[in-house]
Amino acid sequence: MDITALFDDVDSAEHALVNLQALGIFPTRYKIRALHIADGGGRGSVFIGNAADSSVTPGMAGMAANTVTSGFAVAGINGDTAFSVGEPPNREVQLLLSVEDPAGHRTQSALISNYARRVRMM
Repeated sequence: MDITALFDDVDSAEHALVNLQALGIFPTRYKIRALHIADGGGRGSVFIGNAADSSVTPGMAGMAANTVTSGFAVAGINGDTAFSVGEPPNREVQLLLSVEDPAGHRTQSALISNYARRVRMM
């Protein structure tokens, strides 16, 4: 029996697999698949207006002045800060696993207990 489940990240999916084994449920095969791939490494830029030089960014966490062009300092964003552009990357993964038919409902219940979403048996 094949079962699919969604998890917030790879770590929580792997944790669920370990917990299944602790319950005596051993999948015959499994696969963890990323649902969203981040483009460009997750870094962006923000423009700070009316900056005559790169000294406008001292003390701003996660910001570093890169360039000064015609009165504007271009600051690069390093990591997750209050100045980040857009949403943080989605690290959601899908766990696909196969178990013997008698263990199907126990597996489904255990995955739900391990914070899986959209648990489906096929």
